[in-house]
Amino acid sequence: SEWSTKNAPGVLALRGTQGAAYFRAGRFEESVKTLEQNLEPFYEGKQEDLAFLAMAYKRLGREEDALKIDAKCLEWEAADGKPNPMRPELERVLREGQQAK
Repeated sequence: SEWSTKNAPGVLALRGTQGAAYFRAGRFEESVKTLEQNLEPFYEGKQEDLAFLAMAYKRLGREEDALKIDAKCLEWEAADGKPNPMRPELERVLREGQQAK
C-alpha cells in the first residue's frame, strides 16, 4: 500500500486505503497525516476515509477534531440516506474512555 501512494500521490482512493492501513496498524499520526490530504475533494470512498480520520483523531486524544469529522460523516449520511459503512466501529471508538451515565 505504501508503494501505491508514493508512486501515485494524486490517487485519492489509494491514499485513503493507506490512511486506513496506518490506522489498523496503530500508526495514528501517519493515518491522520495521510487522510487529512483527502479532506477537500470528493471521491468514491471518502465517507469511509472520514470515519478513519475521526477514529485516528480520537485515538490521538484530539476529541474536538474527531467530533467535527463525525459531524461531517453524519451530514453525509443524512444527504445520502444511508449510514456510513464504518458507523458501528466509528461509534465504538468515539465512545472509548467515556463513563456510563
